[in-house]
Amino acid sequence: MIIRVVIALALSVPPPAAAVRAADACPVPVPTGTTCGFLEVPERRNAPGRTVKVGYAVHRSQDPARKPDPVVYMGGGPASSSLQLTGFLTQLFPDRDIVTIEQRGGKYSVPRLTCPETVEAMLDRLRRPETGAAGVAAGAVACRKRLAERGVDLRGYTTREIVADVVDLRKKLGYPAWNLFGVSYSTRVMVEAAKADPDGVRAMILDSYLPEKVDWYRDADRNLADTVTALGVKDRFEAMVERYNRAPALVPTTDPLLGEPFTARMSGDDVATVLAEALHESELVAVAPALIDALASGREELLRPLADAVGGGLTSHEFGLYHAVQCQDEATFPDSSRLFTVTNDKAVCQAWNLPLSPPTPQAGTGAEGATPERTGPGDGQDNAGPGQADPAATGSDPRARQGTTGARVDTGARVNTGIAQPGTAAAHAGVRQAHTATERPGADAGQHSTGAGQHHAGVRRDGADAGQHGVDAGRDGAGVGQRGAGVGRDGVGVGQLGAGAPRGVEGVPVLVLGGQFDPTTPTRTSKPAAAELPGATFVEFAGVGHAVFLAMATTCGRQTIAAFVAAPGSWSQPCVPSRAALERFAPGSMLVTGAPYQIMLAPWLAVPLVLFALVALVQLVGGGVRGRGLSAFAGLTGLAAAGLTVQSVYGLLTTNETALAVGVPASVEVYGWLAVGAVALSVAAAVWAIEAKPAGRLWPHLVALVVGGGFLVWWFAWFL
Repeated sequence: MIIRVVIALALSVPPPAAAVRAADACPVPVPTGTTCGFLEVPERRNAPGRTVKVGYAVHRSQDPARKPDPVVYMGGGPASSSLQLTGFLTQLFPDRDIVTIEQRGGKYSVPRLTCPETVEAMLDRLRRPETGAAGVAAGAVACRKRLAERGVDLRGYTTREIVADVVDLRKKLGYPAWNLFGVSYSTRVMVEAAKADPDGVRAMILDSYLPEKVDWYRDADRNLADTVTALGVKDRFEAMVERYNRAPALVPTTDPLLGEPFTARMSGDDVATVLAEALHESELVAVAPALIDALASGREELLRPLADAVGGGLTSHEFGLYHAVQCQDEATFPDSSRLFTVTNDKAVCQAWNLPLSPPTPQAGTGAEGATPERTGPGDGQDNAGPGQADPAATGSDPRARQGTTGARVDTGARVNTGIAQPGTAAAHAGVRQAHTATERPGADAGQHSTGAGQHHAGVRRDGADAGQHGVDAGRDGAGVGQRGAGVGRDGVGVGQLGAGAPRGVEGVPVLVLGGQFDPTTPTRTSKPAAAELPGATFVEFAGVGHAVFLAMATTCGRQTIAAFVAAPGSWSQPCVPSRAALERFAPGSMLVTGAPYQIMLAPWLAVPLVLFALVALVQLVGGGVRGRGLSAFAGLTGLAAAGLTVQSVYGLLTTNETALAVGVPASVEVYGWLAVGAVALSVAAAVWAIEAKPAGRLWPHLVALVVGGGFLVWWFAWFL
């Protein structure tokens, strides 16, 4: 899950000659021409006094055809960072300035609302499940107390304030207008920023759209169930959950805070939670049917990369900020949930007892409008204890804001494990992690065929008829209502939407992207919400999970975004979003083994294969030179076995690294029998050497037999 951000980080790092100057004071590697700074703003705009610093970076395009309106990007989460993607975005938009803005309280802002107490408590829940969500709440209370001692007022860390930061940054930088780019949680921020500052917005990209009206916590279990149903493994998924709920698996992993190994005790509900995050990654989506089937059959070794991913996801977010936003903006919870992300957040919000945040301002009220805060049992009580149960905190208040974070644990964020998501590397497994991201379609995959003209709204604005061809910018009297380029495989494609728009975004062209198998912001909710944005085009991408633009398996999402930004009022689809880029691995289509992942963590484990190949090479060359046919054929057969195995594994590595965390191509099993044949020929060569007149040297044959026999034990007893 985390692999996409890891890859994006690699892409964002400039070559040595273009290294950033120290004077630029950027906390991450950025391309030449980038400067970093802080936007100083009130911690609470309706109670001025204390100020905070919001980190940002600006890359000035060196393109001769540089456009005047930049792209401004914010990471999701909440509490995901943004600055590390500056270089990646300059490659996507080379002719525009790139502005990346942190969330207040985030990793590169001041203060940084990190909560190691909460993270350690979450890990303790895996060590000792009996601690439950109460232990997490206790850790969060300790964190809040520490933050309060530093003078932090958590009431200043809400979507409303983050929206105002975006608007204020445009004014500070002096751009007349810019293009808003949000992913997951920050799509909500960008929509609200467009409402608050409509004249400052040229166009808007919403990747994995999280509409405000969505009740994510109550939908979370359904979203996951819909996704596994769409993948065709619902029954096996339920069997897997039942198996590990009955007998939890003991999984070795590493504490990301202490760097010490520990054993996680993972129940079926724990596995389901981590899978919900892992399915953010398109690479994991492709292999999920085979993975879930294998786990249901008891292949517990496949849980290691999932467990490793949890640590990376937990360290990729600032949980003080995360819970401040969640508990004030999205405080409705179900009575029960199998997902520990939901139960943990519910316990923290009840313990913190923060007041609900007021609505974000509409256009015309100003980004800093001082809408009075609601008063209530928890209002103004920054250190309210767990015993003060505010209706908003318990989820019983019908006024509570609804939505989703886009990346609960972001196991996803991103550990390079191939299955583990939302920004940090826990173990370089060489396998694409599935955010983590992170930050997820389900039941309705294939149901919403976005053929030509579906949701075609006859919207009239400024006297212009709906129905204009193209994605209309909606400005200067232009209409909206394109009949989309329907490409319709499995209900995936493009369609123009737009009617019943939220006030304040009229006239802003919008591109909304969704992944077919997104388990957090599924097309079931994001597509209808996009239909309420005037002139919006919704594009669903086959085979993709969450955060389409970070899906490394396909460039179609990035091509679509670039084409839209280049000409929001007249663009056309540059690729086929209904074409899945990765092969789907059905149950039984792979040779399931956890060995490749273990080798990625400890390469020395592959020594038997290397020695076997070297001995086979010596046999082939030596036997050929000396005319020893049996030895030469033994070497040829051994090299064929090793070479075909490496070729098969490398082929999978180049197409979908994440799959190696589950197994290898089924053909690899056949190559093991080639190795058996090579050892049999070595035995025959040794017998011939003993019986030959005069007798040949025996020790080379004994070496070949020892190495070959050791390899077969390694292969059949461990690798397979």
